[in-house]
Amino acid sequence: MNRVQWQRLFWRTAFFALFVLAPVLDLFRLDLTQGHFILFGYPWTLDIDPANAWQSTLNIIVRVFLPIALIVAIGFWVSWRYGRLYCGWLCPHFSVVETINSLMRRASGKPTLWQ
Repeated sequence: MNRVQWQRLFWRTAFFALFVLAPVLDLFRLDLTQGHFILFGYPWTLDIDPANAWQSTLNIIVRVFLPIALIVAIGFWVSWRYGRLYCGWLCPHFSVVETINSLMRRASGKPTLWQ
């Protein structure tokens, strides 16, 4: 394997570990008993107060729409700048599929049972 393939393997493994450990480490999870998200160990609520409509509207804009818009904008920029970085290097599903294919190739010489 060349340098780029080793880097890809490292980043794929590291991102998969982060994906698996994120709920355990309270990096990002939905707590069903409390009814809100936990982000970096802190509760992420909307703080909607029926008595204060303007503050509730501002909370919804800042805590819902702004993060979604930022994630979409960053995703578009990364796609434009680096191509299919997430799908090729970071996607947890893709890393599992490539691991299974490499194990199958090592065991049978073919990447799948149907080839």
